[in-house]
This record gives sequence, C-alpha cells and structure tokens, in this order.
Amino acid sequence: MSEPEQPLVGPLATPARVSTGPTSGWLRLVAGLLLAVQLVVLYLPGSPDGGLELPWLPGADKVIHGLVFAIPVYLFGRLTGRVGLVAGLFGVHAVLSELIQWRFVPYRDGDVWDALADLAGIAIAVLLLRRNQTSGR
Repeated sequence: MSEPEQPLVGPLATPARVSTGPTSGWLRLVAGLLLAVQLVVLYLPGSPDGGLELPWLPGADKVIHGLVFAIPVYLFGRLTGRVGLVAGLFGVHAVLSELIQWRFVPYRDGDVWDALADLAGIAIAVLLLRRNQTSGR
C-alpha cells in the first residue's frame, strides 16, 4: 500500500485565500485579458523611429512595466491563492522577456531597469496580496 499524499507546504505551495463565487469568473476573464495585454506590450516589435517611446512623459515606461506585471500577479494570486508560485513564474518571465526583447524582437532592446520595474510591480502585488491575507484572517 502506498502512503497517502501529504499536502504541499511552503511559500510556493501553500494556498492562500482563493477567490471563489460569482466574481471569480469575471476575475478569470480579466486576468486572462490582462495577460494577453502583457504579452502584446512586451513582445510588440518597436519601430525604427522609436514610436513606442513617450519622451514627453519621463518615467512612464517604468510605470507601465510595473503595472503590466503588478495587476496580473495580483489577479492570478487572488484567483489561485498561490502567491509565491505566481510571483515566481512572473518574475522569471520579467527577466526572460527583457532577454527576448534584446535578442529577438525587432527595434526593441532589453533593459535591466525595465526588468527591475517589472520585479517591483510583482513585489507590490505580493505585498498587497499578503496584506489582504492577514487582514482576512
């Protein structure tokens, strides 16, 4: 006879408060749409004239990077309850996306500061999710 499976524990496996009920369907839809937006924002080819840049609004690029990661991490973390796992996956994607932009996306470049803005967005989402978990207990 085999041993019964033990539940996974730790920051990457412990489910937190999971969003259920009638709003979870909408959250799934919004999270999926925002993930699609993230992929377009990160992998859309640039233009030779720098058309994706916003020179009239300094720092907007970093704010956009942070939001493009913070919002999906928050939504997927809330939906699954696996905040650490979601944050880890998106963290790996943040770094890989910059390498992919640098090497494979025309007229885009990989930027360490963009990756740090992505990771900062992830950290903010994790802090908000953790705060919600402790206030909900």
